[in-house]
Amino acid sequence: MVNKTRNVNLQKLVPIILILIFSILLFLSFFDNQIKFDELALNKEAEKVHEKIDNQNIICSGFKDYKDCINLIKKKDKKEIILYLGNSQINSINQKKEEDHLVSYYLFDKLKEKKKIILTFVLPNGSITEHLIIYEYISNIVNVDKLIVSLVFDDFREGNIRKDISDFLKEEKFVEVFNKSKHKKKIYKQINYNKKTNKGGVKSLQIFFEKKITDYLDTCCDYESKRSYASKTIYLKLYILRNYVFNINPTTKRKIIPSAYEKNINSFEDLIISSKRNNTKIYSYIAPIRQDVGIPYVKHEYEMFKSDINKLSNKHSAEFENFENLIPNNLWGTKPATKIGGKNEIDFMHFQGPAHKILSNKILEIIGESK
Repeated sequence: MVNKTRNVNLQKLVPIILILIFSILLFLSFFDNQIKFDELALNKEAEKVHEKIDNQNIICSGFKDYKDCINLIKKKDKKEIILYLGNSQINSINQKKEEDHLVSYYLFDKLKEKKKIILTFVLPNGSITEHLIIYEYISNIVNVDKLIVSLVFDDFREGNIRKDISDFLKEEKFVEVFNKSKHKKKIYKQINYNKKTNKGGVKSLQIFFEKKITDYLDTCCDYESKRSYASKTIYLKLYILRNYVFNINPTTKRKIIPSAYEKNINSFEDLIISSKRNNTKIYSYIAPIRQDVGIPYVKHEYEMFKSDINKLSNKHSAEFENFENLIPNNLWGTKPATKIGGKNEIDFMHFQGPAHKILSNKILEIIGESK
């Protein structure tokens, strides 16, 4: 009897809790009513930069735009193809000035003088597993001579694979090429589109009519973008609310997520093995991080991460560098608060324009293209 009464009371509380949550979200919407969700890792100080050379995009992000990068290759004059994989650090500039450019701009400009091409793929908070998929797909299309991989400890906490990356595995011929290791088979299993759900009876009929109705609503009323914006707005507001409630800020120590870390470490090793098999020279580096304040990682976990990368690189005779101290303290910046009513916060990830030039020079040096 007591349990029944308790359940009834809980049922009465549910709508009240939901109303409370949405009221909070509505209140929070006054703080930010125009959000670029692909730039959630960025901020108003660190601006995402869309670089073009000869009126062509030189940075891509996944399946939807990979052909922009492939189209940069001119078979007549190219001698070497270099693939560069990283997160939002390499396509954003903190406190951008008019004369500033991204690391990829400087690399592209320098390498084209030597009739070499660099293809850059940037994934905000991109996991190494996602980078592995990109490398496998691109190297299946063109011969990649060199591979540069930026390694950020934060990204080893990422376990999900975004749709714009999993879409590469919609092509059955590529799936056959991709599934060459036990680890890659696990990745494919994770993102398999489960074609059985599109077969047979009521389920497929329901999907058919749902799609027709959705397509009509999108044509007349921009339904998909509104639905997407609404769901992402709720996510962002809950993210800000979470930071406020639990007092999370950029200096909060981010603990390792064991399952995600293991998956990404395995993906890194597979990336090295695949590059060796394809005769691609791989260069990986620990990404620069701000050093004038305590970094937002548990020290022994961060040291373990660097040690694991070093061991795997040595095991497979792969080039590895540590750039964590590369950028001077005065070339970093701040970002607006990620919680309600907060002050500007330290930005550990995104640096100012001159730092991109420093990073590009260092990369050219390690890949033997500095002269």
